[in-house]
Amino acid sequence: MTTYPLLVVNSPDHFYRIQRREYFRLRVSLPLQYTIPDDEDQGGTPKSGLIVELSAHGLRMIVEEDIPPETTIQLTFVIPSPLVRIVVEGAVLRVLDQEDPLQLVTFYPKVPEKTRDAIMQYLMTEQRALLRGERMP
Repeated sequence: MTTYPLLVVNSPDHFYRIQRREYFRLRVSLPLQYTIPDDEDQGGTPKSGLIVELSAHGLRMIVEEDIPPETTIQLTFVIPSPLVRIVVEGAVLRVLDQEDPLQLVTFYPKVPEKTRDAIMQYLMTEQRALLRGERMP
């Protein structure tokens, strides 16, 4: 009679989710206006930035000023297809370590479903164009 080694594996008590993103990101280059409503020095003056990554839940942007994490920020930008002006309230998650240009990661948890759908439609259209070779990455 042949004997075979036996391997016993216990199942873990908890499984950890590695991918924390709920929505995919896409590299873009879209102009952005932002204001910091609680900034008494600037009085809510709009400032310009550039979106370099976009998802239906947040974005990464290039700005000229240092904005600390957890700062509430109002974001205004236009997605070209379909042509929709997006105005959402977001929060700065983190400042990336790069010195120049200064990059911030923000998220917008309270975005209306209609706005999120418009962003998703734009992202899916752009991603399909990339896959077909119609756009440069």
